[in-house]
Amino acid sequence: EIRQREELNNLAEGFVRQAPIIDFLFYFKETEEETFNSLDKRVRYDIKKAQKNNLKVKLGKEKTLLDDYYNIYLNTKKKRGVPAWPYGLFKEALENCKALVGVTYLDDQPVASAFLFLHGAEIEYGFAGADYKYTSLCPYYILLWDVIKYGLRNGYTVLDFGGTTKEMNEGNLYLFKERWCRERKEIP
Repeated sequence: EIRQREELNNLAEGFVRQAPIIDFLFYFKETEEETFNSLDKRVRYDIKKAQKNNLKVKLGKEKTLLDDYYNIYLNTKKKRGVPAWPYGLFKEALENCKALVGVTYLDDQPVASAFLFLHGAEIEYGFAGADYKYTSLCPYYILLWDVIKYGLRNGYTVLDFGGTTKEMNEGNLYLFKERWCRERKEIP
């Protein structure tokens, strides 16, 4: 993957700029408590709701986590009618890159998942999926909160939620990321 984070004036001539893509960034505070308190009150409420619903999160590199992640990811892509990246790509990335899988469980049932990339002081929320029957239990919220806690414990300073447009997913993805992140920047 090649990323362009700065405007390339001369090289961009002749290209058409896509609708503004906004990258959402969440910077961690010094402590877990300060970080939690810095979150939007609706996000804090949904994290607590997920905790009350006894949702549990596992983070790691184990094959069972990758399998659970991929099944949820695949079903999400199928529901949205878009192609999914092959399992082997995620397996290879998990084995050879600084990457991590996170899965939210209700009892032993995986209900949300994310594939994360670790780079420098940054955790990137790369790919995700959810079993939509359980979204009212807020599985993404507890998953992301556990990722943030992992980041705080391991020297990371920011969670990059990735880019989106206001039009993507009828604007729901934009609104979700906007609730979490005060920092935004347009991706050139």
